[in-house]
Amino acid sequence: GVLQALDLAQFGDSEAALAKAQALKTEQPDNAAVANLLSRLYVSGGELEKARAALEPVLARNPTHLASITNMNRIDVGEGKFEAVEARLRKALSLEPANEPIILQLANFLANRNNREAALALLQEKAVELPGSLAIRANLINISLRQSKPEDARRWADEANQIGLTTNENGLTVAAEAYA
Repeated sequence: GVLQALDLAQFGDSEAALAKAQALKTEQPDNAAVANLLSRLYVSGGELEKARAALEPVLARNPTHLASITNMNRIDVGEGKFEAVEARLRKALSLEPANEPIILQLANFLANRNNREAALALLQEKAVELPGSLAIRANLINISLRQSKPEDARRWADEANQIGLTTNENGLTVAAEAYA
């Protein structure tokens, strides 16, 4: 049903897509995918309060549901409610401190809000807490290279290389690209 509604929306029949999504919501009131679809359709129609209302129950049940967080953040950013975005991400991170997508989304948000120091500090802190996180190291490598800090990039690349040798062979690729 979700795919059918997406197809309808993709091919320009937004009214039929919305009707399908609303019917799905009635049939499956606790389905997060349906709530996210409905919120996206409401956003595309400019109905931000309805979009917010579709997502709130999902986030109340599961405050770390990434798709719902991302969609609610889009609504809040569009309305200039930046504090709500940061609070939501920090709450989710406090509930799941090792959730890499949430860590990266918070770091990206902080960086985009001109708080690069806080973003970098968060990533460095999480690199210590999550010694096997290749995604965090890849981000730290990129930041170090952009800041013209090759010694920091090499340190993070060395850690990525070690991850590649022990637990995730993709670390070898990350390290090789950084060394190059």
